[in-house]
Amino acid sequence: MKKITDGFYLADINYWYDREVSLDIELMAEYIENNEINNQNALDSYYKYKEVDAIHNGEYDVQFIETFRNLDNLALHSIEEIYKDFYPQLNRHSTLVIIMGMFEKRFTSLCAFAQRQYKIKTDLKEIRKRQPTL
Repeated sequence: MKKITDGFYLADINYWYDREVSLDIELMAEYIENNEINNQNALDSYYKYKEVDAIHNGEYDVQFIETFRNLDNLALHSIEEIYKDFYPQLNRHSTLVIIMGMFEKRFTSLCAFAQRQYKIKTDLKEIRKRQPTL
C-alpha cells in the first residue's frame, strides 16, 4: 500500500497532496515518458525510412538530397537535427506548459477551498490585482 505523506493537512482535507496531486504527477510522469518514447520512435523512423537521392550537376558535381516525411535538406540545414533536437524540444516545452497549467489549476482549487472553508472574504483575483507588475 502506498505511504500517505505526513505533510499537508488543510481543514477537512486529509492528505490533500496524496488525494489530489499525486495522481496528476503520476499521470504527467507517464505522459513525459510516452513523449520521450515517441521522440525516439520518430528519430528511429527517420534513420530507417529516409531517402537519399543523388543529383548529378555535371561530371564532378553531385548533390545529395535527403528527404523524409515531406521534408528535404534543400531548404533545411539538417533533417536529422530537426528530429534529434528541434522536435523533442518542442515536445518538452509543450509538456512544461501543460504541467504548469495542471499545478496552477490544483493551486487555484486549493485556494478556493481554503477561501470557502475559512470564510475568507478576499478573492484570489483581488490578491493578483494588489501585486506589483514588473
